[in-house]
Amino acid sequence: MQQATIAADTSPGQAAQLTSLAALKLASRWLSGFAGNVTSQAGEDGIVEKALSLLPGLDHWCVEFGAWDGKYASNTYDLVDRRGYSAVLVESDPEKYRQLCESYPHKDRATMINAYVGWSATDGLDHLLRRHAVPQNFDFLSVDVDGNDYNIWDATKEFHPKLVLIEYNFTIANAVEFAQPADARCQQGSSDAALVKLAKGKGYELIAATKLNLLFVDREMPSRVASRPAIIEPKGSSSAPNVAELPAVVYFCAKVGVPGFLLFDQP
Repeated sequence: MQQATIAADTSPGQAAQLTSLAALKLASRWLSGFAGNVTSQAGEDGIVEKALSLLPGLDHWCVEFGAWDGKYASNTYDLVDRRGYSAVLVESDPEKYRQLCESYPHKDRATMINAYVGWSATDGLDHLLRRHAVPQNFDFLSVDVDGNDYNIWDATKEFHPKLVLIEYNFTIANAVEFAQPADARCQQGSSDAALVKLAKGKGYELIAATKLNLLFVDREMPSRVASRPAIIEPKGSSSAPNVAELPAVVYFCAKVGVPGFLLFDQP
């Protein structure tokens, strides 16, 4: 009934344009049809597995930080557990790192590092990885540090993974280009628009978005996945929460007091 009303109220040209836009949006979400969780939180395991299956020249290496215990909310565990991947797992928290070393079941294929990943020459991802047997264009990088994700990826120049999964602040409107200042005390996170712009400058295209993470592919990869970029729709039209519909909001940034991730308190 709704479709008939739309067709009656629009010209043939407008109807064709709407149909074309709807088809484009549907096509841009094709990877979401493979969403599934083993240890990931929002379907990333299934999406990443499908994307990797379409890429040539896989070396079966992945890198993840903060890794926690290597399994909780991990975006790499399934690759190591079922796909035989080797992994570099970086965790800065001493207690979580202890759990990682004690409980991770695939120690024979895992390099575990207790370190803070920053954006300088002495603590950046390039500095940490070049000391280990990781290919420069390894298959998959997962970035989840609740804040400085943008700055860490921006500072990574030497390593150029085929796929990059990176956390974004889903509460920021898509039209807003906001990159969190490089501050270790801050936990704002960056907007999807800022991360897409950064990715394009580094030679990547957005191919999928979940309610927590964006997935990018190296633009030079000769595969079907690299030729089908994703579209980020306005907030409220996807699975991401619409901030206007949420209860009372309190902004915070750890120890700094500037706007950051959202805390929600029921009235």
